[in-house]
Amino acid sequence: MRVVSNIGAHYTLYNLVTDKLEEVHVKRLKAFEYDPMMVDPLQVAAADADEFIIERVLDHAGDPKKKSSLDFLVKWLGYDDNENLWIPWKEARLNPKVHEYLREKGLERLIPT
Repeated sequence: MRVVSNIGAHYTLYNLVTDKLEEVHVKRLKAFEYDPMMVDPLQVAAADADEFIIERVLDHAGDPKKKSSLDFLVKWLGYDDNENLWIPWKEARLNPKVHEYLREKGLERLIPT
């Protein structure tokens, strides 16, 4: 979370994991101190929310003419290569890292509008 603004005891926070703003009372807040050379706040936030973040897309399989047949091999942020996983189009289609991969491969026509 990152503080965006506050009015009195009410704070507006930017959630790094969900990419949304949240309203929180000051009593629920505490400082997050870390060494930026050792800790990535996004990784901590994702682990805290039990969410996985795609670091990059490594490969794809399936027929680009039939989007539902596509699968993407993804590397998860903060995890070793042995945790890489194939995920289907349905789960990957809105992810910015997948869009980046599709652009690199000349498949930008597949990016949802």
